Amino acid sequence: MQHVFSKGSDVVRARVDRIEMLRAKKQELQKAPSLFTETCQSLKDMRSPLDLDLLDWLLKNSPCKEKHLAKLVSRGFPITGPLLLSPLFVDEKARQPAVTLKQLLFTAPARNSLIIDKVKEAGRANKQKAKILRDKTMKEVTQSKARGPFSRLEIETRHRGVWNAVRRFVIQQGYDDSGDPKWRVIDDHSDNLNNMSVFRSQKIPMDDVSTIAGMTRAVSTVLGTEDTNFLEAFLASEDMQAAYRQLPISDLHLCLNVVAVYIEEEDEVAFFELLGMPFGAVHSVYNFIRLSLIHISEPTRLRRISYA
Repeated sequence: MQHVFSKGSDVVRARVDRIEMLRAKKQELQKAPSLFTETCQSLKDMRSPLDLDLLDWLLKNSPCKEKHLAKLVSRGFPITGPLLLSPLFVDEKARQPAVTLKQLLFTAPARNSLIIDKVKEAGRANKQKAKILRDKTMKEVTQSKARGPFSRLEIETRHRGVWNAVRRFVIQQGYDDSGDPKWRVIDDHSDNLNNMSVFRSQKIPMDDVSTIAGMTRAVSTVLGTEDTNFLEAFLASEDMQAAYRQLPISDLHLCLNVVAVYIEEEDEVAFFELLGMPFGAVHSVYNFIRLSLIHISEPTRLRRISYA
């Protein structure tokens, strides 16, 4: 911490040099055939900003133990069943799923009808939130993060009768710069039992909470000295836009990620295939954190080096 305060310009210069080196490496890799020409359809359609060749090169040339994430991204991630193991996670006693995949799929048709009724009832009761959900879902379609809208018959045909509906809802998260409410869409993967069918044998390390507390204490100590009492400390965080949506759903699991949205003008429920990991599924947390832990473990702590 003392080094950062006393030689801050050198630290910044080293980070900038590292970024320039990686930009040059990105251009070099683009001239060679990609190692990831065969990818899941979800990744092709969603246009994720992740540069898999650069991410793969970075992992192979860093001390990070997670070496195969780029290949996992290219195949797409599951949304139910066993969580993918990672050397970045901590082993724990296995937690068996409350619902098997066979039970999940067998009970899906009846549950889909119930969820559709819930979505329609909620939409009729609160048309303002229903419009927010519709507009946000349609925005995801225009951003290539979702496919749709589809009718129930079309969804049944696309997935040969094997699919699991997901109910969406919104919560307000503060206000934007204009003073208007900010809304976050959450997909309820507990209501449709996706989260009940997850098998876990690892847990996520929570060391970062202690790290943040230690860094805050160190900054406070340095700022308390006479030489730096003119400085002020601010706490901030880096937030990736639509972070979960950058990781694709496996083509085989896309049928378990069909969101149902009420359309007021038609007084009907429309269906959308969400191509990226949803906010509300257990698998999303684990799959995204393995990516964020890689960025944290990278010695230079550069968060955006593997992006286009």
